[in-house]
Amino acid sequence: MVRVTIRNLRQKIEGNAMQPKYLRTLRRRGYMLSVD
Repeated sequence: MVRVTIRNLRQKIEGNAMQPKYLRTLRRRGYMLSVD
């Protein structure tokens, strides 16, 4: 379940790369979870 969520968030980042808020939230919860 976590993997699917991160995957969806990653696609959103590419689409909303102009929004720093998404990059920061996903980078901390999305990428961090992925590494964990």
